[in-house]
Amino acid sequence: MSEEIWQSLPTHPIYEVSTHGRLRRLLPNNRYRIIRGSLDRTHPDGGYLSITLPNNGCKGRRKDRNIHQIVFETFCGAVPLGKEINHKDSIKTNNQLNNLEAVTRRENLLHAIHILKVHRARGEKQAFAKLKEKDIPVILSLYGKGEKQKRIAERFSVDISSIHSIVHGKTWRHITVPLGVDTLQHDGKLKGSRHNLAKLTENDIPLIRSFYAEGQSCSMIAIQYKVSQSAIHLIVTRQRWRHVL
Repeated sequence: MSEEIWQSLPTHPIYEVSTHGRLRRLLPNNRYRIIRGSLDRTHPDGGYLSITLPNNGCKGRRKDRNIHQIVFETFCGAVPLGKEINHKDSIKTNNQLNNLEAVTRRENLLHAIHILKVHRARGEKQAFAKLKEKDIPVILSLYGKGEKQKRIAERFSVDISSIHSIVHGKTWRHITVPLGVDTLQHDGKLKGSRHNLAKLTENDIPLIRSFYAEGQSCSMIAIQYKVSQSAIHLIVTRQRWRHVL
């Protein structure tokens, strides 16, 4: 481990913070008391260590601060506009200076999704899930064949809004399902790659939806497949190519 360097807080000189993410307070006779901090469970992301400091200029008032913010700002200065502090190892209580970096919100999200593979509970792992993963291909197949959402909802004993979210790619989009076999809509019209203006094939659709589920934007996918952003949006929300599961 690197040498621990202490530096006083510019706004609170009686407090010091170290490059190892520790805090201490100056006491009489040049003694120090280590401040442990407490978990800030009120934060939207949760799990950050915080301490309460006197609010300068406001007698009797105190202010909660996250320790990782104090460490970064003390040694690196203010966080640049439009950026936030990211924990490189995803451990929110590891506030060592070499574990902190200033990134954009997008970079922070991509770090969580693509590098650390951090995902919230989803699908049937959610506590109140009424559907199973095996139900989703069946629901999409029924919808692709023209079944009304109300009828599908009744069959699976769920609210129609749940079916609407599934068939439009808003929920359960992490489920990988096989390619659909039908090539005609229920009204008999040509669809998919059989349409004379089609730029995509049935093989492209699962990949497009997979890229979107992994966090890629519609605009980036559109560039890759050389189609419009609106075309990708219609695919991932299952307003088009819905015969392909």
